[in-house]
Amino acid sequence: MKIRLLFVVILLAFSKIASAQSVQVIDFETLEKRIKTPTDTTIIVHFWATWCKPCLVELPIFSQIKKSNQKLQIVLVSLDFVKNIGDVRDFIKSKAINEDVLLLNAPDQNAWIDKISTQWTGGIPATLFLNDKSKKQKFIENSLTLEQLEAEITGF
Repeated sequence: MKIRLLFVVILLAFSKIASAQSVQVIDFETLEKRIKTPTDTTIIVHFWATWCKPCLVELPIFSQIKKSNQKLQIVLVSLDFVKNIGDVRDFIKSKAINEDVLLLNAPDQNAWIDKISTQWTGGIPATLFLNDKSKKQKFIENSLTLEQLEAEITGF
């Protein structure tokens, strides 16, 4: 019985590690569908890339904020090239990021940027806040501090 319990604990630990290291490659239509799926919680969609220094500095704050607010749904969308998926995996592993990490395979940014926000010029980091229940939406094309992120979430 103790061996089974130990096996289950080890399996759960490895599944947690594996999920922290997974990166799903998606197209824009899949991302758009996910964003537009109604939910009763605030969704934060954060656009970043491994080659963007400000992105790498701020990315861990999304994990911090999730720990203090379990009701949030955080989606981290990498804009790296698909061929660089290893860099994305290595980074999220090194920072122990457990949030959903998606790699957007949509090279023609002009075709989809305005669908995220007409305010978006294409720069990153960029963050979209959505809440179906309150019918609020906000887009920020800039780095955020933990305090700024907390203040934005309080508004939702």
